[in-house]
Amino acid sequence: MTLFQASERLIRRGSIEEIAPSLLADDPENASEQIELLTYEITVNALKDRLDLMGFSIKFARDEYERIRNLKLEESQSETEPISDAPDSWNKFEATQHALQELPFDRWLNTFEKFWNDKKLWGAIPRRPMPSKDSPLDELLLWYVSTQSYDIAYSFLSDDARLLLRALCEILPPQAPVIYDLSELAYDSGDAQELAAFAEAYLDGGYATTRRIIVLTEGRTDQRAIEGSLKLLRPALANYFSFLDFDTLAIPGGVTSVLNTLKALISVGIANRVVALLDNDTAAHAAVQAAKLGALPRNARIVFLPRLSPAENYPTLGPTGMTAMDINGLACSIELFFGADVLTKDSGQLVPIQWKGYDDKLKRYQGEIMHKAELQSSFGEKLSKAKEDPALLGTRDWAPMQMVIQSLVEAFHDMPPIDYGLENAE
Repeated sequence: MTLFQASERLIRRGSIEEIAPSLLADDPENASEQIELLTYEITVNALKDRLDLMGFSIKFARDEYERIRNLKLEESQSETEPISDAPDSWNKFEATQHALQELPFDRWLNTFEKFWNDKKLWGAIPRRPMPSKDSPLDELLLWYVSTQSYDIAYSFLSDDARLLLRALCEILPPQAPVIYDLSELAYDSGDAQELAAFAEAYLDGGYATTRRIIVLTEGRTDQRAIEGSLKLLRPALANYFSFLDFDTLAIPGGVTSVLNTLKALISVGIANRVVALLDNDTAAHAAVQAAKLGALPRNARIVFLPRLSPAENYPTLGPTGMTAMDINGLACSIELFFGADVLTKDSGQLVPIQWKGYDDKLKRYQGEIMHKAELQSSFGEKLSKAKEDPALLGTRDWAPMQMVIQSLVEAFHDMPPIDYGLENAE
């Protein structure tokens, strides 16, 4: 349920014939019976984004699948199941073990995709016969993938259904619908609206501790640019983030303020995941080094704005005049991610970086992009126009801001959201 939002709820009322004709196959006499359907519907792409954000990445799904697969293969070495005497046949244990040996994660994905696309196979579940020993390997693997037990669907090796869902996102069409059907529960409760209200109140209550990622930025410009871009470019994720409101709280900007706020949140034991998103410049790197934060808890991250390819040969203005150089780590503030269409002047030249000062500890200069106020105004206008005309999402340069958003999505990918009882788990 945490993968869905209240705005994605659909309640439909009508006769079975009108809103759920597929149910008539089992009971055609009840065509006129009045029912309520309660569903939550999103796209595969939205599901993928939300799972990634929660830490259920494709890497985590692959690693967990392979971990359990290796454990099962090791356990099978000590099994004493009888081996079939017939040279051309085998028992279910033998067939399963052979399939398991031949089915690493990527091959499971490929096999499931064949199974999913061949609708004839669906009618064979769970009666699909076990192939003989001399059957083609593909036939054995399709049999294995179509096998389901109470706790393992499609023989996907994981105890968490979210990892299966994340794996399926790799092979299903991005815009295909994902439907979470609570109609049976609604029927049992007698009121779909009441059930939906209860479920959504439960989720809202969990926001403070389990849902929203708190994002700390260096100032209101960063906050407005990233939050606005998120709502526009990745709307399915917008409600999963909470940005520090500089205007309401009257908090000073700057990297030192961000790090102090991060320290305060950590010290009070906040349960939310927290990301301090910093400029990729000399000042930010120097401040982090000086802060001496040590090892951060599982739910806290410091993330610098991502490395930009166009910034590897960017015009800079110094005492000796204009020079093109790599400004990643030296002068990349949020303005550098507004897109080439904003950063390019009427003359066709990029707005340059101006060198400001030198950091003795890091032995490097600090730079700042010129004409910041104009760039911020232009990007605000770019966002506003794109909201009014979505066609601009395909004609303007949004790639750099997509990178910023993705860096937030992947902030916790280095640490799985759940340990699953691994040895040495925290």
